Amino acid sequence: MYACDQGYPAVDCFQPDGTQIGACYSAVKLRNVKFNKVTSTSQSPDCNGCCRYVVATGESQTGTFEAWRDDYQLWCSEMDGDNCVRGNQSCEGYFAGPLSGSSGTWSLNEFSGFLEVQCCNGTCSDNSFVAVLNIHVQGGKTDAAEYTNCCDQTTTTTTLSAELSYDYTWECRHKSRWTDTCPCDLMQESGTETVYWNVTACFYNLCYPDTYPCPTVGQGADYAGPCIIDPPVIQYGSTLEDAVLCSVVGNNGSLEDIVCG
Repeated sequence: MYACDQGYPAVDCFQPDGTQIGACYSAVKLRNVKFNKVTSTSQSPDCNGCCRYVVATGESQTGTFEAWRDDYQLWCSEMDGDNCVRGNQSCEGYFAGPLSGSSGTWSLNEFSGFLEVQCCNGTCSDNSFVAVLNIHVQGGKTDAAEYTNCCDQTTTTTTLSAELSYDYTWECRHKSRWTDTCPCDLMQESGTETVYWNVTACFYNLCYPDTYPCPTVGQGADYAGPCIIDPPVIQYGSTLEDAVLCSVVGNNGSLEDIVCG
């Protein structure tokens, strides 16, 4: 987040146009997700002999869902003699929740996934099939984040929640390539991934802004909180989103490994 003065004159305690006044970091990661093989051929009627897996649930699930969030933004400003004293409100959080189910302050609200073979391009008539991995998980921990308010020098515990939707579609291959294929063999095949994640904690939409152009002169300050002096430390704010997906050399995008078991 950057200051955007919209032509207002610089005054004491005022941040120059273009100065960074806030930032956000968020990330999610799934580790050691366990899948169970479905042996019934009716689960893959178009490809008898092709493997199908679904995520294990309950105590047999060994995986974890991790999430991080680290935010700050300029919020407090006051004159101390000839000096301008500024402070940030901040929010930091982390959890590693078990995919086996809810426990204590951890709630697993949604967990589903499969690895299976499907018809390629909607038809199986040419014996061309495609392997698909799909995982969706959403959960939160009520005491995983801390919010610090520089205005009153307080720190409170709050909820950190996260969601991840992950899809990986391998390239179409003849049915013979997928028959009796273990998941680990799929790491040698190329494909396309689609990833969506969201980590929420204290600051609404600081990590995931829509388009917030600087408002026109006369609309008032964006941050009119009780600690902002007059004139405000931030007259206007603009945001810039920079999302980076994890990439592991030698593997497929964010997918680090598939292990046969």
